[in-house]
Amino acid sequence: MASTILRVCPMVKIYPIRLRTFGTSDGRTKIDADYAAQAIQAALDKKATILCMLWTIPMTEGENQAKKRLHDVLRTAVERRILMFCSASDEGKFSELDYPSGPWRDRFIRIGAAGADGTAFQWSADDGITYVLLGVDVTVEQVTTGSHDASFPMKTMPPNRMNEYSVAGSSVATALAVGLAAMILYCVKASILAIRTATQDSNGSLLGLPPDNAAQLMAHPDEMRRAFASLGNVTPNNFVQVWDELDKVSEQLEVFWTPSSTPEVKQKCVEAFVDFGLKLWNAAMEEH
Repeated sequence: MASTILRVCPMVKIYPIRLRTFGTSDGRTKIDADYAAQAIQAALDKKATILCMLWTIPMTEGENQAKKRLHDVLRTAVERRILMFCSASDEGKFSELDYPSGPWRDRFIRIGAAGADGTAFQWSADDGITYVLLGVDVTVEQVTTGSHDASFPMKTMPPNRMNEYSVAGSSVATALAVGLAAMILYCVKASILAIRTATQDSNGSLLGLPPDNAAQLMAHPDEMRRAFASLGNVTPNNFVQVWDELDKVSEQLEVFWTPSSTPEVKQKCVEAFVDFGLKLWNAAMEEH
């Protein structure tokens, strides 16, 4: 999961927390709700900007101590408007008993998986999904040792060497979405720095600059939803065609790093990148 996030945003700082699991009578693996609550609290204590939860815990009706602890810590995160991503279940419909997002459907960004053509993964639930991103036949690279991350259902994984293999599922799409969110925040920060460098006058005043804490202001569910939507056409099944905007800015960065590019050309590339960052900022904050 961490390597997939880093693949999209190499600059991100990741604080991984392993959850305790146990086997069920039907042979499945289930996450310990009490450990999940502790993990979320630890992330809040670390003041994490984004919480990435690649799991679903189907709860039963009624109260129990572990459920209450998980509910309470998630409610705290919701009240703080923490930016939280979670995976759609690949096994069925979404209900209010599906944690972490069940009781607060609109306070999470819930990600489903799709193929490269935007067709939703056959196992993704079709309701309760905020966006659908690539999550089928995603190629990843890893030194394998004969074990693997259970979050990634692998098609092939030869042991003890660097391998490329395909993974699929909503957890893959969610990891990519978290990387995309981190990249969006980084681009806004970099754009502000570029504007500050270019427009600071002799008195130190700045013109047309988003606030220094712009990325922090964007790191909330509603704002990030709008930022995602600004990256490209959103199809009727909520698949975001991110290449609409990312291809343009990627081409500008490639030109910038071309050795033969003149200072004038490089300056235009910087301006295009800044425009991209400002577009993300304006899209995120358009209802403020």
